[in-house]
Amino acid sequence: MKTFHPSLLIAGCALSALITTGCGGGSGEDPGTPSLSGITAIGTALSNATITLKDRQGNTLVVTSNSNGEFRLPNVSGLEVPMMIQAKGVVGEREFVLHSSITTKPINGDNTINIPPATQSIAHQTLCKDPAQAFEDAKTIQAIDKTTYERSKENLHASVKPTLEKLNLDAKQIDLTKIQFKAAKTGVDKLYDLIDFSVASSCDITLTNKNSKASVTLAEPKSQVGAVPTMAVTQEDADLDLRGLKELSKKFAEAILNQKQDVLLTYLDTDFLNNGVRRTNYH
Repeated sequence: MKTFHPSLLIAGCALSALITTGCGGGSGEDPGTPSLSGITAIGTALSNATITLKDRQGNTLVVTSNSNGEFRLPNVSGLEVPMMIQAKGVVGEREFVLHSSITTKPINGDNTINIPPATQSIAHQTLCKDPAQAFEDAKTIQAIDKTTYERSKENLHASVKPTLEKLNLDAKQIDLTKIQFKAAKTGVDKLYDLIDFSVASSCDITLTNKNSKASVTLAEPKSQVGAVPTMAVTQEDADLDLRGLKELSKKFAEAILNQKQDVLLTYLDTDFLNNGVRRTNYH
């Protein structure tokens, strides 16, 4: 098993550039090599997350996501599919560990692979094993079945299709594992604010509406009979301005922290009462 740090590879190219014109010319990268880029997010970006790509032989590449949860692995030509990619980061005080599977050999140029809750569920169901445990063993990565992976991905997409449409997205053009998006509480990112993704010990995927708590279960592909159950949200939920709520929550917390009573009063109703404390005395 080998571990490569792309930053060291690029530094090596910069050094050799003093002697030769190699390493992809002026850009520092060879456009004829395959690269991987994407985003890791849970409705909120996994900032400064450790991104580790591991292939079937146990070889790894490691980078760090930026403040928006975006990452890039500049050269993956030496790795073999199937592969798994892991994102490990912290939001608030909680650690999140998410995974995606890669079953098709990356082509020359940039290839997109995202690491959100949807791909974590697909990875789990494909192997019928906790992705974090699977990631530790190259032999388990070798066992990733492309057909099972594709069917799991198709079933999950079919289930969330009504929600994507409520978000005014063209569901036919969306592949949740590859679509480029921003962790901005809108579009595809909003899906992860509205729906919770989990996998049971039976390896069935459960999708839960975070507001109504209604849920549907997606059986393993080999056990799925009939139409895939769909998970939809109300148009009211889909239209909710989550960016505005996030900004309001931030300003409210700052007002409390900085004891800005005049600012707090603008956020509280005239009939506000909390544990016996009225609006004018709340701080």
